[in-house]
Amino acid sequence: MAVTDFLDRGVRLNPKGECFVYGDKTFTYTQVQKFTYQVANKLLGVNLKKDAKAAILSINDPIAYSCAFAIMRAGLVWVPVNPKNSINDNQYIIDFFDCEVLFYHSLFSSVVDNLRKILQQMAHHFAQDVIRPIGE
Repeated sequence: MAVTDFLDRGVRLNPKGECFVYGDKTFTYTQVQKFTYQVANKLLGVNLKKDAKAAILSINDPIAYSCAFAIMRAGLVWVPVNPKNSINDNQYIIDFFDCEVLFYHSLFSSVVDNLRKILQQMAHHFAQDVIRPIGE
């Protein structure tokens, strides 16, 4: 089973059930599934090939996890980067794996600014906050 199969199963079993809870916000399985399809379609709409690499630079929140599901739903490969890594380490990971997409939380805009050299070689990068919020 793919990771997205578990999400889709949650939708079938309990569409209004809580998939993610973050502070005072709750996201249902249906909301998260819809979001993952929207993001996956956007990824496919920019002509990314299956198995293209995508990374997420974010705090642990529902949007970041949903982006990971969307990456997998689109048939891309998720490459883990960590905001606690040094800029050089994340740059190395992004470069080594030939990432074509980077989703990032606005909290890390300054980090992304420092990664511009490598990002200029990437086909696409998206601000995570551009895609917010789930459920609208």
